[in-house]
Amino acid sequence: MCTISALLAPRVALVRANPAVVDHRFLAGVLQAAADSEDGKLPDLFAVGFPRMPLAEQRLAGASVVELMALDDAWRHQRSAVEQLVREGIAGLAGGRLSPGSTA
Repeated sequence: MCTISALLAPRVALVRANPAVVDHRFLAGVLQAAADSEDGKLPDLFAVGFPRMPLAEQRLAGASVVELMALDDAWRHQRSAVEQLVREGIAGLAGGRLSPGSTA
């Protein structure tokens, strides 16, 4: 089903899956969920539970994993943009380059 092919760097492993048995996007979601539940520790990849389901169901779930990861990326990008705007606004007010608007 899956093999760990190489340890690429500390905390980075290459996992290869048989595409006739495992959907790679679903596998990515399973591994992400395992990593998220470990409180920052590297999970034991051999101990990660992989739900048994037909490949067609894995593909559907994998497509949803991709959508959720895209949503997370968009949220992170938006948050970063808002943080930058706040930093620049505070710096502009503190440096006299911006004038405060009406607070009413």
